Amino acid sequence: MREGCYWDFPADQPIRLSGPEEYAEAYRDLFFQAVRRRLRSRFPVAVSVSGGIDSSSILTTALNLRGSGGAEPFPEVSAFSYTLPQGSPSDESAFLDEIERHYPVAIQRIPVAPGNTLDGHRAMVHSIESPFLDELQATLHELFEAVRAGGARVILSGHWADQLLFDQAYLVDLFRQLAWGTIAGHMRQYGYWFNEPDRRVYRRRFGLDLIKYSLPRRLMVRLRARRLRPGREWFTPRFVRLVRHRRISAAPFVSSQPTVHARSLYEQIRSGHHGLCLEWDDKLAAMYGCEMAFPFLDRDLLVFLLNVPGEAVHPEGVPKGILRRAMRGILPDPIRERTWKADFTPVVSAAVREEYETLLALLGSESAGVRAGLFDPAVLAPALAGARDELDRDDYQAAMGLSEVLGLELFLHTFMKV
Repeated sequence: MREGCYWDFPADQPIRLSGPEEYAEAYRDLFFQAVRRRLRSRFPVAVSVSGGIDSSSILTTALNLRGSGGAEPFPEVSAFSYTLPQGSPSDESAFLDEIERHYPVAIQRIPVAPGNTLDGHRAMVHSIESPFLDELQATLHELFEAVRAGGARVILSGHWADQLLFDQAYLVDLFRQLAWGTIAGHMRQYGYWFNEPDRRVYRRRFGLDLIKYSLPRRLMVRLRARRLRPGREWFTPRFVRLVRHRRISAAPFVSSQPTVHARSLYEQIRSGHHGLCLEWDDKLAAMYGCEMAFPFLDRDLLVFLLNVPGEAVHPEGVPKGILRRAMRGILPDPIRERTWKADFTPVVSAAVREEYETLLALLGSESAGVRAGLFDPAVLAPALAGARDELDRDDYQAAMGLSEVLGLELFLHTFMKV
């Protein structure tokens, strides 16, 4: 048997156009093609839309294609969205209203409500075969049930646009070209478009990228192996050592892309985490007889992004600027020019707070994680108590840490028979 790679994303075919408008026009053609490919269905096609620029671009593009009147038949397009209390940091209802004003579509709202059940979490872990949970599992269930009731088999999602259309690594290319003034201008723009006045966030990311793409690969692997995210103190030292050893001994991922911009995108596309997330989504949708599709992961669209300069994706430093320009006249301007993203931290924290007592009951000294040697019982109890206080302060990392522990515990119960 001989193992080899028969196809890969080519990043050695540089695309150089005359300016931002030409890049946006080329991107728009490919994006329309990406959505068109995912509308091939004998049944209605659903779009999960939040009101953000990514999912709204998919929905408005699908509606334009369906209303184009060409010879190509398109299925009915329906839209579904989570909704949260008006005025909350995650309230995006005004943007959904904008879409409905511009297009003949009625977006079905699914109110986000607490009430996750342990049985629901168990069913999710069993179906996706991974120790992951969705903190809004009960609402997610309602959304999928609504999609299925509408007859759709395919759900289009805007996931992965954040990772592929706003990657700061291209700044390292500019640094190597001595374009330091351009770098400063782009980082100032980030603060405006993300409503984030503290630009230290972007400077820190830039500094980390400089280190990452300057040090030898094997040294970076060893440095990463030493890192353990805060809020995971409950893992036993033995388990942490095993994880670090596995990271170091694993064959290093080698990327020989011509630019840092291309290398960073390529590593995201080809990462094991990326593949695991796609499996997670596929298995979750299969619970309801559906299939997930991601237009932003279209192969031709990715090849285009890999071969254009990074600054072409962010003209003048505008995050996702190429998409914003491409969707002019398609996406309502209030959405296209949004300068903030919804903050779901309070919602996620509230959902995990409701499950806190369940966590305490499951994660005692006889829990599966303790018996498997993954959790340190001497650390787990006080760490859980401290995490409860952090939840009250809407600490997102604390909420995610507790969700991970619950998912791992249920996974061990389901598959490892610990």
